Amino acid sequence: MKKKLLLSIIISITAILLLVTCQSNTSQSTNNEEPIHEIYEEIPIELQYGLPVDSFLITEDLIKRNQNLSHILAPLGVSAKTIDQIARNNELFDVRQMRSGNTYKLFRAKDSLASPEYFSY
Repeated sequence: MKKKLLLSIIISITAILLLVTCQSNTSQSTNNEEPIHEIYEEIPIELQYGLPVDSFLITEDLIKRNQNLSHILAPLGVSAKTIDQIARNNELFDVRQMRSGNTYKLFRAKDSLASPEYFSY
């Protein structure tokens, strides 16, 4: 759900920028001056799991022996209630299937709190 929202926001911003650019170009062409033709190169956005990499602090680590989701998220300030809700909502993945030696990634906000936004296993 958050991935779709983020993608929608990125598409909306891009559409607004294109609209503003087109409007400014048409207003310039009504003058007696030569229109300026600019070429914009679209910079590809690097994505991981559908998330823009440059928008997050990404930490990759291994699941350690006897480590579970709460051992990973609680030290980062995620409440026990939130962890419990994640664990109970096993429609996507049953957290009891997490095994030591496998990798996970944390996508944290790029702010002073660096709070976890996404967890990828």
